[in-house]
Amino acid sequence: MHSVSWANYLVIVMPLFALIFSVQSQIRYHRIKFWFVATALAFTTVISLAFTTVGELAFGVVWSLFLFQRHRHEVLAFLLMWESYLMLTNFMVITINLFAKLWPQAQSGLDFAVPIIVNGLLLLLAWRAWPHRGDLATHFAAFNDAPTRLLLTWYTAATTLILYGIQISFEWLKLADSTTWLLMAEVLLFAAANVLVLYYGLQAYRAAMQTKLTQQAEAAREKYYAELEAQQTHNRHLLHDYKNILATLQLNHDSSADQALLADAQQALTQSQPDQAVLDHILCPPLRSLLYLKWTQAENAKRHLQIQTQGDINLQPDDLVMPVLRGVGILLDNALEAITVGQSAAVLLIADAKHIAITVINPVPADFTLQDLQQTSKGAGHGNGLAIIQELSQDERIQARTKLNQQQLAQSLIIEVPHA
Repeated sequence: MHSVSWANYLVIVMPLFALIFSVQSQIRYHRIKFWFVATALAFTTVISLAFTTVGELAFGVVWSLFLFQRHRHEVLAFLLMWESYLMLTNFMVITINLFAKLWPQAQSGLDFAVPIIVNGLLLLLAWRAWPHRGDLATHFAAFNDAPTRLLLTWYTAATTLILYGIQISFEWLKLADSTTWLLMAEVLLFAAANVLVLYYGLQAYRAAMQTKLTQQAEAAREKYYAELEAQQTHNRHLLHDYKNILATLQLNHDSSADQALLADAQQALTQSQPDQAVLDHILCPPLRSLLYLKWTQAENAKRHLQIQTQGDINLQPDDLVMPVLRGVGILLDNALEAITVGQSAAVLLIADAKHIAITVINPVPADFTLQDLQQTSKGAGHGNGLAIIQELSQDERIQARTKLNQQQLAQSLIIEVPHA
């Protein structure tokens, strides 16, 4: 079997070593740390040149144990890359030997051409992935579940050791070239299949974890809405009881001063809750909770928010709810900021068979124009509400409309809803 020179060997392994430690530096330090990469590259190259395959194996074992003790979350990434390194080096050695058999007269050039082409393609892929380098730690953080990560780590370590064991056996047994090529091809296919199995296994695991987290978030959200509904119901019961007590006190107090005081208290209690009949027509709990929250904020700021509905308001599907809530929240915040103490804003919710229209109305000064919506007095980094509304309207199911009439600014979101 054709043997490669030390210079040829360096051309094969050094770019792969550099890539492995660059990725590891990105995971650990969130940047490519030159001295870390250079030191690890130099040490690994010297060990590999001095002790060949056995040296590589010894370094891989020692480095994995070190990571397991100090940086356990990096072990799986390192082993996956080291196994990929084995696969690529075996591929290049097989290709070089195949060309040596077919074109022996061009062997000296092919010894360098093959690794340069393969490593060049690999570096091209790395360059394309460079803008997404910050996502490396995030990708591997998805597998921080201790039992799963440990299982994957031991599995990858075992397969890597098996690959090294087979490769060392080739070097010691001195088999015939054809037999060696056949076995090395099988090893290469085994390594490639193993990497693919791990890749798709990790993707499936991450998808399962994301589904689990989504379900947990949904359960927490439903629990929050249920608790909020229960709190609102409790508040309504308390207010009803207080009104009854005040009515009883009115019957038992004859003085006009007492009667006036009790009447004012009763009116204040009546105004301390939004119209429940209106809220009952809002069938989407997140939207109902948002309106209740904004109504409360307005009352605490001594402003008023009127809520009116026509038809049953039920936002669907689920992927439309959060964008609409975001837009309505921005419109309500802007409206409440625009009015002064004692003034009122209004939100109108109208539903028909195909659409739901949510309109927020607030008074504006006499010199106000629609161009004023483009300006902000909140300073840098603020006042992006209109831009966000315009971004929401990029969704074909959402239309944003603005109208100014008799010093009343009306901003609407018209949402297309699926047919029942």
